[in-house]
Amino acid sequence: MPPCRFAWETVDRHRRLGTVAAIGLFLGAALAVFGLPPVDLHGPQHYVGIMAPTCGGTRAVREVLLGHLGLSWRYNPLGPLVVLGGVAVLAREALGRVCGRWVNVTTVHRPTVAVFLSLASGALEANQQAHAALVGPRDGASAPGSPILYGLAVFLVVGGACGLWLHRSRAASGSARQPNAAASRTAQPRTEARLNRGADHEATAVPRTPPCDTP
Repeated sequence: MPPCRFAWETVDRHRRLGTVAAIGLFLGAALAVFGLPPVDLHGPQHYVGIMAPTCGGTRAVREVLLGHLGLSWRYNPLGPLVVLGGVAVLAREALGRVCGRWVNVTTVHRPTVAVFLSLASGALEANQQAHAALVGPRDGASAPGSPILYGLAVFLVVGGACGLWLHRSRAASGSARQPNAAASRTAQPRTEARLNRGADHEATAVPRTPPCDTP
């Protein structure tokens, strides 16, 4: 059984994906036009020679949008894949709005997906470590603001994950209470109807005449 299932449905189950892809491609185009941001985006481990899987990703996205696919792949193979994925998501969005049907992806076996992503992340980190001379810090580079930005990024990621978990927990508890409330609303009229039928039956019942005693 494949770990993911694709379906052609009339409901868009990934409504925000198109917006995220559009924003990401817009930012990538801005990088291609105006150059790399002046803010240091690397984590503290970058300046001690430890490369993360995302090292070189910003430069890779910029180079692929400039048409330098080979250099982009050398910076980070994730860059061309991210741009290709963004274009595919926008194509899905356009096709769905035209046809009224969307391609939805559902995870069937999450452990398999988790193992695959872990292996892919490890392989990418090993590749970036092997290209540390290209994506690593330059001579004399320092990171005065990197710990602050890195801590802020971690805080945003953790806070977003906690907020998503709370939202899903509340939605699950609300959906669990709705069937019980609907069942109670359905059962109440039935009980009242049975009581009314019982009262009508008692009212229309013919009283029995007690037998007369003959002397």
